[in-house]
Amino acid sequence: MIIDSTHMDAAGCYKISSRLMGVSALITANKTGWANRRYCSRLFSLATESKTLLSLNCTLGVWADQLEYVPLLDSILGRREGVVVKRDNSSLNLFFASVGGGLSAKEALARVVAGGYLEPGSIDLRPEVQDQIIKLRVLTNICATTTQFRAVVSERKIDQLAARLVLRADPEELARWHLSGRKEGRYPTLVSSVRINGVDKTIDSDASFMELEKSNPLAMDLYGKNAISIQITGSGEFVNAGYGGAPKTAKKLLWEADRAARLSQKLKQRNWKKFDPIPIMTAVKLNDLDAMEKQKLLFSKIC
Repeated sequence: MIIDSTHMDAAGCYKISSRLMGVSALITANKTGWANRRYCSRLFSLATESKTLLSLNCTLGVWADQLEYVPLLDSILGRREGVVVKRDNSSLNLFFASVGGGLSAKEALARVVAGGYLEPGSIDLRPEVQDQIIKLRVLTNICATTTQFRAVVSERKIDQLAARLVLRADPEELARWHLSGRKEGRYPTLVSSVRINGVDKTIDSDASFMELEKSNPLAMDLYGKNAISIQITGSGEFVNAGYGGAPKTAKKLLWEADRAARLSQKLKQRNWKKFDPIPIMTAVKLNDLDAMEKQKLLFSKIC
């Protein structure tokens, strides 16, 4: 069951999703429902009770390929500290790469529009910055839900953070700032992060326009891609990047639906004993080949 809640508030998204629990094998929605801390927790609780898989994907701006690795991190963290860092979104990444490649701010924005990367109804980059904050909320809420740790940053503070960042989202200003930093050998970009502390059992979140050092694996041109970095303190680093945009999203949704059907069939055969509302975790428990490969790839880098 795919729910497009692009123009729906969190309460409306939750109301529809909660009433579909148990009716469908898989419920997916865009970011609205997951971005609300209270509703995210409720949806996971309802999904667990009704044996309904919850897709972490969204109907616009896919980044599930990166997000799926986060629950795998949470499952092995223990009393260590894990850090998840995300490089803005595909539209902002395309804008920065285009400016760095010699296009003007106006030309770079036109390329983003032509590629279908902007949020619905957008005419500039302000909604794209807001979109990054929404995804930070989603990441924070999912980590808090799967670990049962306390999110130390209030939703009000995240609202204030978003307001400050959006003020800097003028394309001309961003282009000047980005090019200035590149001349100094750094990579200016928008970065969000979630720090999961297994000792204090807390989750801290932040987002900022910052200049990455050249040695940072996220300091590179990402033409229309999303990128995520995952690390456990004192270990190696896992980096994954993938394309966004509507066509890729649609293809990913179909893949997720097919996977949900396969997982549900296996779960029924095993009396639902290995069920987890997050598909990637259920897939690992059922030794699904794709999930096992993802787990192996992640653990080989951070363990």
